[in-house]
Amino acid sequence: MSDNNNNDEDVVLRGVITALRPQRSPHPHLKWVAVLDVDAVMAGQFSGQTFAFHIHSPTKSGIAVGGQYVIRMTRTPAGEYLFRAIEPWKDESPSQEDSKRSDTH
Repeated sequence: MSDNNNNDEDVVLRGVITALRPQRSPHPHLKWVAVLDVDAVMAGQFSGQTFAFHIHSPTKSGIAVGGQYVIRMTRTPAGEYLFRAIEPWKDESPSQEDSKRSDTH
């Protein structure tokens, strides 16, 4: 649980953006919708396979179709998800440099 009021829950998803399209929103500056194909729920609870959210624009948000991202949001007691942040997902598996064998004599 987060330290937010009213028992809000932090939710963190990792996935791939599969669609970006213009779409009307109740907010005048959020004119695009992004669709994330969820690969993993990293924190909190989320049962869907996709998550759609409104953004200003792909350029201002820095996201692209096919890109891998981590989405941070808050789930309210009413069941609504409030988008908080998006960042590129950095694969933390060992790099080729890290996995090279060391020379032993």
